[in-house]
Amino acid sequence: MKTTLIKQLQPHLIAIGIFLLISFVYFSPALSGKALKQGDIAQWTGMQKEIADYRASHSDEPLWTGSMFSGMPAYQISVLYPSNLVQYVNKLMWLWMPNPINLLFLAMLGFYLLMISFKADFRIAIAGALLMLFVLYFVSIRAGHNTKVHAIALIPLIFAGVLMAYRGNGY
Repeated sequence: MKTTLIKQLQPHLIAIGIFLLISFVYFSPALSGKALKQGDIAQWTGMQKEIADYRASHSDEPLWTGSMFSGMPAYQISVLYPSNLVQYVNKLMWLWMPNPINLLFLAMLGFYLLMISFKADFRIAIAGALLMLFVLYFVSIRAGHNTKVHAIALIPLIFAGVLMAYRGNGY
């Protein structure tokens, strides 16, 4: 029985290994502390400065900033929610990998699982996941749209979950 299970899991373990290898090799500078120059992240740093300064001098969280568009809610820029338990789920999904390795690995894994839930051959699913990697990198990661990439990475997992639930095959 164990050998049957290992044979069933082997293509998926190979896929995960490929995704990890590509993510870590392609973004190996992130392992030494280097970061991509992302334009929107640089702008965000300036936008959230007023919020960070308030946070450093007060014990509560600012919910409004006057530094953008003559004022706007701070949750659109930077608000910390210490009681938010979803942050721990995110860390688990990212396997504590550095950014952008974590986002791209999650995107590839999610797209792979979606393709597998459509009963695609694992080789086709791996190819689709690799295409997802390069589309996300060239379109969004370079610009600094990290939260958008995070949302896009989760969409295939949601679709796969809905598909599995409608099939009602015990997952």
